[in-house]
Amino acid sequence: MDIRKSDFRMEVMDDDPDQDFSYLEQPGFEKRLSEYKRGDFTLVGVRAVFSFTHNGCEGEIRSSGVWGVESDNTDEAFGAECIELMDFLEEGFTLT
Repeated sequence: MDIRKSDFRMEVMDDDPDQDFSYLEQPGFEKRLSEYKRGDFTLVGVRAVFSFTHNGCEGEIRSSGVWGVESDNTDEAFGAECIELMDFLEEGFTLT
């Protein structure tokens, strides 16, 4: 199976119950802290989702996901999740 990043869609989960913004209180994060306080971003979870059809049935497979991602900077996390899911799919599995 030839799988590419374009075969996946990003799923963003914004219901992270354990959001921890304490890293923004460190020196050097003043600008980012003010952006957070203005509501410019929050922390979210990101997954890669692969959709497929087999014998007339549709399904989806999701990566495990990563949490604590700044909502205005999800591309890097999505790329890593695509690689994780691609590796899983390339290992192979059987749909019955």
